[in-house]
Amino acid sequence: SKQSDKYVRLDGHNIYYSDSKKFKIANNADTSWSSATAKVNSVTVYKTEKGYTYGTKRGGKSVQGLLAINLTIKAIKDIETSMDSASVSIPNINEQHDIETKEDWDDIDKDISKTGTIYVPIYKLKNVNSIKSLRFKFDCNNQDTGDDVDNYEHTYDMNINLD
Repeated sequence: SKQSDKYVRLDGHNIYYSDSKKFKIANNADTSWSSATAKVNSVTVYKTEKGYTYGTKRGGKSVQGLLAINLTIKAIKDIETSMDSASVSIPNINEQHDIETKEDWDDIDKDISKTGTIYVPIYKLKNVNSIKSLRFKFDCNNQDTGDDVDNYEHTYDMNINLD
């Protein structure tokens, strides 16, 4: 089988894929925290080439797909974003994973919007229409520790439907 020339570049590797589908996500800005808003702009599902194994973090387990979640975070105050502990779960295929990202998400200053892409490997993916929804969780906190303690940190917990 001829390898396709379509790939996503991640973690120093080319991840080749045979099919992809982009879902535009409208009206899902999460304003549940007063220090920032988070919004998923789109989710792209990639069906990867056979036999691709990804990453030492997962012990090089072979993957059949990849998700790319394009996200914008707009800081209302100076914040820190912790993508290291972010996770994505996909209930209808019973998978949950840590994420990978090329961006440095750590500090976002007040009034700055940052847009980037979060990548999620998928072990079992029949085709690009297999994923019906996903849940994306990540933590943020205010840089100013003098802030109201109830408002200092926040976990975004976003449910995204793909249809």
